[in-house]
Amino acid sequence: MKKLFYLKWLFLVGIAGFLLGKDDLKVFLIFIIIFIIDFIYKYIENVKALPYYNQWLRQKWGQKYLERKYKNNAISIDNHVFVNEYILPFKGEWFVEYGGINKASSHSWNLISQRYAYDFEIRDEDNKIYNKDFYDLNDNYCYGKEVIAPLDGVVVSIVDKFSDESMRLDRLANSSASDIRGNHIIIKHSNGEYSMLAHLLKGSILVKKNDCIKQGDVIAKCGNSGNTNGPHLHFQVSNGPSFTFNASLPIKFKGIGFINAPSNISNID
Repeated sequence: MKKLFYLKWLFLVGIAGFLLGKDDLKVFLIFIIIFIIDFIYKYIENVKALPYYNQWLRQKWGQKYLERKYKNNAISIDNHVFVNEYILPFKGEWFVEYGGINKASSHSWNLISQRYAYDFEIRDEDNKIYNKDFYDLNDNYCYGKEVIAPLDGVVVSIVDKFSDESMRLDRLANSSASDIRGNHIIIKHSNGEYSMLAHLLKGSILVKKNDCIKQGDVIAKCGNSGNTNGPHLHFQVSNGPSFTFNASLPIKFKGIGFINAPSNISNID
């Protein structure tokens, strides 16, 4: 189909024929129909993507703001005062795909707002994220698994409107949602810290805004919404509720301490 749209430029031959009075070339003007269809299609797609690009631009602006704010004093395990201890936001053993406290393991080291974020998924002994069918979301191990509150807190924001994304070969990131986080929950904790749990399953969120929740409470299920490369749980802690203009914080996990990807990990009671 994409190659067909290359033919649209043949309408220029028709225009040349019209200007030169060549009737045998005027027939190529018919290709202007393909040109118009392609233009409309791309216009619609770009309009649909505007919210996504808007968030991408906000991330860029946020990065510049945070770079100016912290300059040479970026938040790290050496200067951050650890008061809160979080549990892993799931039950059982999961795999740390991305995330950690250093550049080598970081989810997004060059993006201050996500520097210490984590992506968690479940893998088997063969390092696969699915049982038999990669393209079947329900056959992915972590899909639909319970997500739990990492610490006591108050729910300050919920988004629960995005459908799951389909799986793509080679686990390329895929998103039709206007928010790269997809469905997500933001929780306010003590000491000015906020956690975010993203890519949740639509309709699975069990809490509402202003709810007081306890550490370990089941609050949602893992899904594949937003900008994802397969079902997984994005988890981060920040020094404010903004995904754009607040810095992510290194996380100290209860009974575990600090963790770096790649590794298997589970809560220690």
